[in-house]
Amino acid sequence: GIVIAVAWLVLAPALGLFNTPWLILAAYGTSFTALVVQAVAAPLSSTPTSAEEAARIGGATRVRALIDISCRMAAPAALSGAVIVAVTAVRELTLSVLLLSPGAQTLGVAIFSFQQAGAFSTAAAWSLIVAVLGLAVIGFAIPKTK
Repeated sequence: GIVIAVAWLVLAPALGLFNTPWLILAAYGTSFTALVVQAVAAPLSSTPTSAEEAARIGGATRVRALIDISCRMAAPAALSGAVIVAVTAVRELTLSVLLLSPGAQTLGVAIFSFQQAGAFSTAAAWSLIVAVLGLAVIGFAIPKTK
């Protein structure tokens, strides 16, 4: 997180993103892309190439075969990766502390600020809310088996 934040601090003035919310969004995107790629790589690598070849033989174009076979295999994994990223990004602190613009605040930084200011009960309450919501989101994302 620190390396990505420093890299964005160097790049942001040249891109016109310095002290904007877009800077944190771009940093989160570059930081958490690896989690989604890891989640999607496994089903894509386990998809047999014969499935796409069969779709091509059946008359599908290359793009249609890609959408019908590979994308449908990767969609649940992409959703799971997105949930993992969302739960992780809510509690992320390193990038947010280094890249926050004046007047902006993220949930992780707010909880940290409450804790540092001595408002331990407020920090604990917000932490509990984040934990319960995170568990609920993960619970809804887990596929139900019969």
